[in-house]
Amino acid sequence: MKTGMNLLLWTTHVTQEHFPLFGKLKKAGFDGAELPLFGGDAAHYKTIRKQLDDNGLACTTVTTMTPDHNPITPD
Repeated sequence: MKTGMNLLLWTTHVTQEHFPLFGKLKKAGFDGAELPLFGGDAAHYKTIRKQLDDNGLACTTVTTMTPDHNPITPD
């Protein structure tokens, strides 16, 4: 089994200031990080991906939908 840490614990938008967390997560025994996807562009996430790779961490993502965009109806 692999384990990952959801970075929403620290932020809703991962930036360079959060990069030191990656090494700490790996050292703590985590296999990956779950990134919140609420903003940013492809270049931003490529930079983050490189940092994750450099620290030996896999990547998954998380996001949310507002009620206005939710495809599920009460029916």
